[in-house]
Amino acid sequence: MALFHKTESLEELMEKLKKAQAGKNYVKIAKLYYKLAQYYHQEGNIEKLWLYVHRFDNLYSSKDEIYNKISDKMMDSGSCWIEEIEDMEEFLPNELIHWAEKEAEDLDMIQKVKWNLLTVARFEKLFVELSRLKDFTFLSRFGTVVDCMVQLIYSPDEEAYRQLLDFAKEFYPFIDSMALADASNCISVEHGADFEAYDLQNEDTLLNMYILMDDILQYAEHRRDMGDISMNLVTNVLQADYYVRTHDEPLREIPAVQEEVERIHEDLEFVKGYPDKEEFMERVKQHKEMMIPVC
Repeated sequence: MALFHKTESLEELMEKLKKAQAGKNYVKIAKLYYKLAQYYHQEGNIEKLWLYVHRFDNLYSSKDEIYNKISDKMMDSGSCWIEEIEDMEEFLPNELIHWAEKEAEDLDMIQKVKWNLLTVARFEKLFVELSRLKDFTFLSRFGTVVDCMVQLIYSPDEEAYRQLLDFAKEFYPFIDSMALADASNCISVEHGADFEAYDLQNEDTLLNMYILMDDILQYAEHRRDMGDISMNLVTNVLQADYYVRTHDEPLREIPAVQEEVERIHEDLEFVKGYPDKEEFMERVKQHKEMMIPVC
């Protein structure tokens, strides 16, 4: 007699995920992220697929004890789905990063860094809120660190260098910490769903921040060209993870996302105009005062 496996509904998968998260069973959480990705792949929902396949990929690859309990078939399927999405020009994050990379071809090194720094400044208020959580307290220094990065692109400063270096050393191990994967580490968002710390993981937001910190440290120490400055961080400010997780409508139809895309464009035009130090620091200050995400 043939055996039939009951297909789990979305509601059942989400309920199981909630229980696994409450129990901090990260192997089970990773497998449920995979099942959710599989569900949305079958449904043809690219944005939800993107969210959960990257959560699966990030989580199982973060620790050997999780990796060793994930089948090769699941890993291979996840990699195939990620490759599929990377080729989709109509997917907003893909479209935006390709645009940013094209625009950056006409920018000099410092202009590229300034564009990135304006993005980084947008995270200060979010990080201050997250710093109230256990294991996140060091993020309370993020605003000062942004100021240090700005200072170091203009002139050497031993104190700014030291503060940035100390923060970067603490920030790097945080990128793959289980504190991020813990769904209980969340903060409230005015008029919207809670923001989970793990919403920062997709698109390598934190890793891209660390790379920028390291580039600026190298520049401050050696005063030499930083080489190829990545534009990935510019699009990370969309907070696509959060909006895809908490909204049913496509990213393009979410007003807060539309406003952020406009701000990215405005920041580009600003750095193209070669602002002086005072003008640039004022715009950084304005960005630091704005909260993300917004609903």
